[in-house]
Amino acid sequence: MFALEQHLTYLSECLEGESLSVYVRVVATGDKTIHSIGYLVNDSRDTLAHVVETMTAHIDLSTRRVAPWPAEITSVFAGLANDAPSWKPLTAACLKVR
Repeated sequence: MFALEQHLTYLSECLEGESLSVYVRVVATGDKTIHSIGYLVNDSRDTLAHVVETMTAHIDLSTRRVAPWPAEITSVFAGLANDAPSWKPLTAACLKVR
């Protein structure tokens, strides 16, 4: 997998000793790409500290080209889609699954 594009937003500082949680959600999947968003929550302050939005592609290293996901990966994606929250995260309009 290669990250094709990322959007990082730092919202607040996290200090040593603070309790943190990470949440990752799949926004959309395609034959060759996955759009995900991750949140770093500062539980000690009850604040959102960081957001990272990523477009990732499956790469065939023998051809060095974007290639379809293997079947065992697409079945995992199907399960993730079923576990997705009912809310739609705010995302960068420029990131779209192809």
